Amino acid sequence: MDGYRTEEHIASIATADYVRRYRDTERFLSYCRECRMYGNYWTCPPFSFDADAVVRQYRHTLIIVTKVIPETEGIPQNDVCVTVERLIRDCRQTLDSRLLALENRYGGRAFFAGNCKLCYTAPCSRTQGERCIHADMARPSLESFGFDLMRTTQELCGVKMLWSDGKSLPPYITLVSGFMHNTEGEIIW
Repeated sequence: MDGYRTEEHIASIATADYVRRYRDTERFLSYCRECRMYGNYWTCPPFSFDADAVVRQYRHTLIIVTKVIPETEGIPQNDVCVTVERLIRDCRQTLDSRLLALENRYGGRAFFAGNCKLCYTAPCSRTQGERCIHADMARPSLESFGFDLMRTTQELCGVKMLWSDGKSLPPYITLVSGFMHNTEGEIIW
């Protein structure tokens, strides 16, 4: 999709510090419980695995904040929610591929920005009690593990999260991805 540009902001933090300063599992999972996706997507809670155990495996966390900046010319304003979803989906294709490439290169665990976009034309197989058909590519988000993304983006990357009011596009859309790993030295994003 044309009509936007991206700007990336990267931060690295020790996972133990990230958990201590930015994770409030009970608070954020209570928000998840109110969402229509809770229990209906394999990348959403409740999980069939111990999220705490996953996080404890890794020493370092890379935070990738992507600002998706709409170029307002040529973007239909009549259905803002559809436009925002298209922008996110388009940008996520590249982001998700890059995150999976990090897993292949360094080991570790990728966290995608927001909800799963792999089965968008059909309901998730979880609703039928079946295994994930994209288990090799599906990844949870940091918020689904209880991390506070508003504080993460603002304090670690200097980016304030914005949302659409449903009537107009925000100046930018914020996507927050992560990569937990044990690699010493610089990760090449």
